[in-house]
Amino acid sequence: MGGQESVVRNYSVSCAPGRDHYRISVKREDPPEAAPYAPPGMASSYLHEEVGPGDVIQVSAPAGDFFLDEASRRPLVLLSGGVGLTPMVSMLEHLVGRGTPPETWYVHAALGGRQHAMKQHVRDLATANGPIHPVVFYEHPAPEDVLGRDYDLPGRVTMDWLKGAVPVADAHFYFCGPRGFMRMLAIGLRALDVPDERINFEFFGPAEALYA
Repeated sequence: MGGQESVVRNYSVSCAPGRDHYRISVKREDPPEAAPYAPPGMASSYLHEEVGPGDVIQVSAPAGDFFLDEASRRPLVLLSGGVGLTPMVSMLEHLVGRGTPPETWYVHAALGGRQHAMKQHVRDLATANGPIHPVVFYEHPAPEDVLGRDYDLPGRVTMDWLKGAVPVADAHFYFCGPRGFMRMLAIGLRALDVPDERINFEFFGPAEALYA
């Protein structure tokens, strides 16, 4: 990277598989407001500032065990918080491309409109496919964020809301996001007697840490 020591980062593929390309969607990590003199994210800054069309970077083949169960015809609930939306959008695109998606709820939580990536893309996917229901939560909507246009509900995703909004007893759940968001879902779904084989998530750490 620009003559500096190489760094390795893992990013989720954010497009459907089976194409002639891969897409990653990378959030630029700026210094936090509480520590404005801290260095920005090295890899994300490089991708945003230095890499352009035609540039070549070294990548490894996609790998991992977080993917849709193709054999299941159960209703699907995809949940994402913040930058955890990338694998969810990949799954959503795959469902749409398959042509006959099952009843699917895609629930996304963001701080506000300025932090909500790929908003129009997800809306277009849902509009073109009847059984896909997008729901957007904004925890701290900005004055320019319009309820009913930019987001559907204020605040955070809760288990009480989930129980009343999706078919918990039958659905297959997939989720990715901040640790607290994932912990709430992992523990909450188990408490609702959803079996582990219908609870799937991508977490950078031991799964037991979410349930501890």
